Amino acid sequence: MTGTPAARSAPPGEDPFAAATAVGIHRLSIPTPFAVGRVNVYLIEDE
Repeated sequence: MTGTPAARSAPPGEDPFAAATAVGIHRLSIPTPFAVGRVNVYLIEDE
């Protein structure tokens, strides 16, 4: 992807990851039992 990161270019109230989702990249926020809290996992669709 080119340009500014999706998380910084979305207007308030819209999904900041919508552009990535449209091209097959999905962010999953997974809880962990550790003090670090949630971690982001990215699922990339392929054929």
